[in-house]
Amino acid sequence: MLAMMLTSTATVLVAGIVSIIYEVTAFRSASVRDLSAQAQIIGENCAAALEFDNPETADATIASLRARTDIEAACVYRKNGSVLASYPHQTATALTTFPKVESEGYRIERGHLALFHQISRKGEVVGTVYLRSNLEEHYARLGAGITVALAAMVAAWALALALAARLRRQIANPIMELANMTERVRNQQDYSLRSKKHGEDEIGVLTAGFNRMLEDIQDRDAKLHQAYLELQSSEDALRKLSVRLLQSRDEERRRIAGELHDATGQKLAAAAMYLSQIDRSSSTLTQTEQEALTKSLALLDESSQEIRTLSYLLHPPLLDERGLLSALPWYVEGFSMRSEIKVVCDIAPNVGRLPQEIEMALFRIVQEGLSNIHRHSGSPEAVIGLQKKGQAIRLEVRDSGKGFPAKRPDGLPVVMGVGITSMRERVRQLHGQMEVHSDSQGTTICVTLPLNGAET
Repeated sequence: MLAMMLTSTATVLVAGIVSIIYEVTAFRSASVRDLSAQAQIIGENCAAALEFDNPETADATIASLRARTDIEAACVYRKNGSVLASYPHQTATALTTFPKVESEGYRIERGHLALFHQISRKGEVVGTVYLRSNLEEHYARLGAGITVALAAMVAAWALALALAARLRRQIANPIMELANMTERVRNQQDYSLRSKKHGEDEIGVLTAGFNRMLEDIQDRDAKLHQAYLELQSSEDALRKLSVRLLQSRDEERRRIAGELHDATGQKLAAAAMYLSQIDRSSSTLTQTEQEALTKSLALLDESSQEIRTLSYLLHPPLLDERGLLSALPWYVEGFSMRSEIKVVCDIAPNVGRLPQEIEMALFRIVQEGLSNIHRHSGSPEAVIGLQKKGQAIRLEVRDSGKGFPAKRPDGLPVVMGVGITSMRERVRQLHGQMEVHSDSQGTTICVTLPLNGAET
């Protein structure tokens, strides 16, 4: 609006100034032409009087100027510059009112137009006509013209103001409303908002198109939100299923470990006892039977040892009885013996007993981590670190193997195996955090679980 008014005002002002300059120039040109024509008429009528030096004839000629109220003075000069006739009639006191003869031309001074016109006869200058006109009447007409021009300027400015106000209502206001609506939609992310349509012109078409665009975005946003809710629901269901699967697996491990220890282990022990009784009366056996009995006893002892180890790996009773501080070093020692990988177990003295679900999760994470090191990394050593910091427990499993790349050769991220996925699910179940860092120097798994003031 301000720009429109400034533009309109400047346009009208420039037009008014140009009009005034034109009026002044035209006024001056018209005054000079009029007075020149009058001087030329007087000069032609006084040429004979100058030639015969007849003042009476010259006086009679210039006396006709009384009909021109704007001409204040007139004079006819002889060739030598003396006055032949004058208007008003020359007197002793009026001689000084006429200037000396000048070359042909005019000048404007003190509100008067003075003009000199040379009179020629037969190609020879015989005298000069001098006219002096009062420009008050002309200035009055000029003032009236300027007044009219100023009035036209004011009227044009008022018309421009009215047109600008109308254009603002029809164009600027709808565009500003559309811009404000765009800002509101961007800030509020509310695609249900609509801009008001003010007509069927181009602005109305633009507004309708903007509203249709918002409708499309709102529809797609609703579909995306619904898809997000369905995906979130599926992820929640999958997470619950995964948690249940882990719990079921731990429970199944506990059950199988118990059965192996209490049932299968006891049966193997009874079989060994029976064979031992036979061995004590082996004097009646042949040498072949004696060798078979000895091998059977050795196989039973080896099987009993493997059953006991498998039972402890599935669910070590030490973990329930004495906690992670005892079960973890026991497991690490057995793993080192079986895999020939040197494992350092560094447990801070302030760890103490932890909630059962946290001890179980940490133990399983160490199991999965060491299993991955043995199968994939090729590292000859590993480090297990466990420390307590405030209301959180931090576990670190580190090796110096070959590691694994963050991305595949095709640029896609590497899909983690079942072991890493199982670790992450256990950590997520306990609202913890897990980070995996891997390069050519090895792999480090860092797990942080909140204790939340649980009783230990």
